Amino acid sequence: MPGSRPAARRALEQLAGDRSREALMLAAELTEALCGPGDDSAAGLFNRQDYVAAGGEAPAEPAERLLLRNGR
Repeated sequence: MPGSRPAARRALEQLAGDRSREALMLAAELTEALCGPGDDSAAGLFNRQDYVAAGGEAPAEPAERLLLRNGR
């Protein structure tokens, strides 16, 4: 998705200080993804199925909202 890395960085800024399980999971996922291949023009950072498999809808829903909001 174009702009994924900048969106992930903005999401991490917004997650700072949030100690909820979902926020910590998302921050860890985004931090790890930012270390992976790709550049600011395109990188795969969000796969809803991965979040659902890891923790159900609880982490998937806020992750999707936050990344979509920051991707605009």
